[in-house]
Amino acid sequence: MTFNNYFLGIPLVLNYKIWDFDKLKVQFIIGFCGEILLEQKNSYEMIKSNYTYKNTLVTKFKNYQDNLNISTLAGFDFNYPINDKFGLFIQPNYEIMIYKNGSDFSGSRFWDLGTKIGINYRI
Repeated sequence: MTFNNYFLGIPLVLNYKIWDFDKLKVQFIIGFCGEILLEQKNSYEMIKSNYTYKNTLVTKFKNYQDNLNISTLAGFDFNYPINDKFGLFIQPNYEIMIYKNGSDFSGSRFWDLGTKIGINYRI
């Protein structure tokens, strides 16, 4: 069985610089993240005798206000600045959900071990 949840999140984090190379910066991060569940994909496979049954259920959420999660996170940030305004980052982290809007917890996870990848923009 595999469960894939796709979120759009806005983190609020504190960074502590661990290592500063010529271009690569390594930091420890801790903070909060507000996330909206956009899509959920669950797959499973059953094998009986000589027959294999595979099924995938994809749920796309339209009512985003009912799919709000707030979680705490801790991890590392590997940041590579491209120029004065933009940079690339990879953040392996661990999250624990502390708030779920609504009473339906189906499709929710209480903890998550994952990696965030993206682009930084500095004002």
